[in-house]
Amino acid sequence: MFEPMKAVFSLGDDRSPEAIEILCEALKTNSVLLKHRGSTIM
Repeated sequence: MFEPMKAVFSLGDDRSPEAIEILCEALKTNSVLLKHRGSTIM
């Protein structure tokens, strides 16, 4: 679980257009953890 969340945090810190697009796609999943992290960085 640590590595996937580390990747999500890295994408959030990146804030490039590509990273934002990847995070937006991830928010379409049913993962509560991804949705929570996405909501805190956007």
